[in-house]
Amino acid sequence: MSTTTPWSAPTDPDQARFPDAVHLSGVHRSFGALDAVAGIDLRIRPGEVLALLGPNGAGKTTTVDMVLGLGRPTSGQVRVFGMTPRQAVDRGLVSAVMQTGGLLPDITVRETVTLVTTFFPRHADVEEVMRRAGVQDIASRTVSRCSGGQQQRLRFAMALAGDPALLVLDEPTTGMDVEGRRSFWEAVHADAENGRTVIFATHYLEEADAFADRIVLVSHGRVVADGTTAQVRASVSGRTLRATLTAGTDRVRRALAGTDAHDVEILGDSLTLASQDTDAVAAVLLSGHLARDLEITSRGLEDAFIALTGTTPHRPRQPAHSPPGPPEEHHHEQHEQPPPHPPRTVVLPASTGSPDRVARHLDVASRRTPRLGALNLTLLGLEIRRRLRNRRAMIFSLAMPVVFLIMFTTSQDGTQAYGSGNVASYLTIGMALFGALMTTTGAGAAVSTERASGWSRQLRLTPLRPVCYVLTKAAVGMLVSMVVIAGVYAVGALRHARMPAGAWAASALIVWVGSLVFVAFGLFVGYVLSSDSAMQVVGGLMALLAFLGGMFVPLTPGSLLDRVGSLTPVYGLHRLALWPLGAEGFSWWWVVNAVAWLAVFLGGAAWRMSRDTGRV
Repeated sequence: MSTTTPWSAPTDPDQARFPDAVHLSGVHRSFGALDAVAGIDLRIRPGEVLALLGPNGAGKTTTVDMVLGLGRPTSGQVRVFGMTPRQAVDRGLVSAVMQTGGLLPDITVRETVTLVTTFFPRHADVEEVMRRAGVQDIASRTVSRCSGGQQQRLRFAMALAGDPALLVLDEPTTGMDVEGRRSFWEAVHADAENGRTVIFATHYLEEADAFADRIVLVSHGRVVADGTTAQVRASVSGRTLRATLTAGTDRVRRALAGTDAHDVEILGDSLTLASQDTDAVAAVLLSGHLARDLEITSRGLEDAFIALTGTTPHRPRQPAHSPPGPPEEHHHEQHEQPPPHPPRTVVLPASTGSPDRVARHLDVASRRTPRLGALNLTLLGLEIRRRLRNRRAMIFSLAMPVVFLIMFTTSQDGTQAYGSGNVASYLTIGMALFGALMTTTGAGAAVSTERASGWSRQLRLTPLRPVCYVLTKAAVGMLVSMVVIAGVYAVGALRHARMPAGAWAASALIVWVGSLVFVAFGLFVGYVLSSDSAMQVVGGLMALLAFLGGMFVPLTPGSLLDRVGSLTPVYGLHRLALWPLGAEGFSWWWVVNAVAWLAVFLGGAAWRMSRDTGRV
């Protein structure tokens, strides 16, 4: 029966003045009837380098997510430097390299690192961060052209951007070649020497053995071993004996029956077994001339892993050269049902980092939450450039309404009077509204692509508030729509659109302000639908709504099509935009229609966003 050694508070006064880097108390996390984490108690002191090991489905990723504030415990408490995980992230105390963290493929490495630094009031130098992460030589390369290993090093650079006191690494060397893994761990080791706390989850036992001060082994949502590598090895009694047989298998097995040998494995003339008293087993084999070339070793970390978890450690394949490709897709940890009898618990004393190293690095009091939820002009400018670089989006937003306008104004009908203007001005306003709606809807719907790639999840590891992320998307859509409106109006003037100067200005302003409705619509679609279907739905639906709203063909008042169209979100905006021409009297129904749909889309987007950010 194992003994439990409870954690005790540090007695060193220098050490005691620092709060625990991580403190998990009675933490459970359930998904329906499945307990992914079934009661973890864990304390990690500042300055420690801790390896989190366990088979697939053990609860490692779920535990890491809760430490980072990406998931909430069903019960129990998680504290990071004495505060909630979200508070620690907002102050730049915690960062992570996550397999599930996505990247933006259409920006450069330097743009990515620069952007992340702007979220933190206290941040590292961009060039220094890239040098330490080994991405300085590819700083001008777009992320989509980076290999898997290069993208992983970029994630490491992003994690260092806020100069965190705690660095969490989830399978950090996945996709790296041997040289990449070596240089990565050299950088991590240098950070640890400066007092940074490091937690890493890995399938590579040799990485844990080489770099961790402390190992925590998890199985079926519980801690089954906690201590140094030597302590974890010692928790599994016995040693391993290997030999070459010189006698028949049956004779060897009969001789071993009188010893405490177990886990006996005979393959050809090769014998492997475990025993508490390998000397006695060796004496039996040698005295009976049953074997030669005996080798006795202490049981290794892999043996302890197998004995304590009941599974063989997964060994991911490392390619000699990491092929170029997109970042890892977001995935969820697969959880297995626990065995009928849970593994035995072995809790061993933890090793602790040197307090003087920690004192040089950790200064919680100097950390503050950024103003305005980390909203900044760098983020806005980058999003605008991304939008303008997206040729397909710009073609649909600007070229399509211009082409339609040219097609519709080729006949002499364009010069016919319509209110204080003409038919060409009617069509110009309609196509400007169509282009503005396509632009703003597409900007909002872009969140679906970034959710699918894991970028929005990556942003949750920064102080940037989700509402600020959404506001940026909205602002970009509105700013780019100004370009679209101006472009369509310029073409309309060339196509003989005529109306008073006041009507030009008033209609353009109504089109621009009214497109806020479709910013909200795009955000709602982006949070509801997947990336593949979102843009397909947006394109087809916008064309249908434009037709029902009378943008392409004027609707006959009182007709069935007019009655149906009057209920669509485009109808009210289109009528309001045409009102400055004076062709028909003002109707409050247009305002009610636009405001009602704005409320519906804003409410739906807010509801879906809260569910999305709450889930991660």
